[in-house]
Amino acid sequence: KRSARVPVRFFSVLWKPAVAGALCAGAAKLVYGLCCLAVPGSAAVAAAIVAAILIYAFLLLQMRALEREDILVLPGGEKVVKLLEKRGWMR
Repeated sequence: KRSARVPVRFFSVLWKPAVAGALCAGAAKLVYGLCCLAVPGSAAVAAAIVAAILIYAFLLLQMRALEREDILVLPGGEKVVKLLEKRGWMR
């Protein structure tokens, strides 16, 4: 058998995104519940999805779950990394 012997940081790889996802889901449910009181169902769903995306991205940045290399593989990643580093949101 061959192995790469690459150390896997399970906390960064699994737990941080899982915690962010759980908090994101809770926030989306809360936003949906509040929006249902004021707007029709489809608008409430759209608001909950937008809130979930923003909250998930914010939490990943705050928990430093995203590495520089992860963002660089995305289209336009260089610009995003420069912006995040300029604002002090990424090492």
